[in-house]
Amino acid sequence: MNPYAILGAVLLWLASLTAVGAWQNKAGHAAERVGWQAREITQQATYAAATKAAEENARAAEQQHARDMAVVAANYERKLENAQAQKDRDVAAAHAGALVLRIPTPACPACGSGPGQAAAPASGGDGGTYTQLPAATTGRLFALADDADAVVLQLQACQAVVAADRAP
Repeated sequence: MNPYAILGAVLLWLASLTAVGAWQNKAGHAAERVGWQAREITQQATYAAATKAAEENARAAEQQHARDMAVVAANYERKLENAQAQKDRDVAAAHAGALVLRIPTPACPACGSGPGQAAAPASGGDGGTYTQLPAATTGRLFALADDADAVVLQLQACQAVVAADRAP
C-alpha cells in the first residue's frame, strides 16, 4: 500500500470525525438553547400571570377601600348634620325656656338672692332647693355639650378609617 494513500485516508477519516463532532456539538447547543428558552418562556408566563393576579387583587382591594372610605365619609356627614340639627334644636329650646338646667341653690351664692324653686323630691333625694340657670347660659352649655358630641363623632370616623386601613 502506498503510504500517501494511507495518510490521505487517515486525514480524510480525521476530517470526517471533526465534521461529525462539530455537527453534533452544534446540534447539542441548539437543543440545549431550545430547552432553556422553553423554561424561560414558561417561567415568564407564570410570573406574568402571578403579577396580573396580584395587580387585580390590589386594584380590587383599593376599590373596596375607596368604597369603605365613602361609606365612612357619608355616615360621618350624616351624623354631623344630625348633630348640628340637634344642637340648633337644643339651643333654641333652651332660649325658649323648654329646656331648663337647675343647680342646687347653695352652689350658686349669687343666685341665692332670687327665689329658689323647690324641686319635686326625687326618690331617695333630700329635696333641697334649686335655682334655674339663665336661658343664655343653658343654651351655651347645651351648645358646648353638642360640640363635644360632634368631636366624638369625628373620633369615631377616624377610628373607622383606621380600622378600614388595617383590615386584611
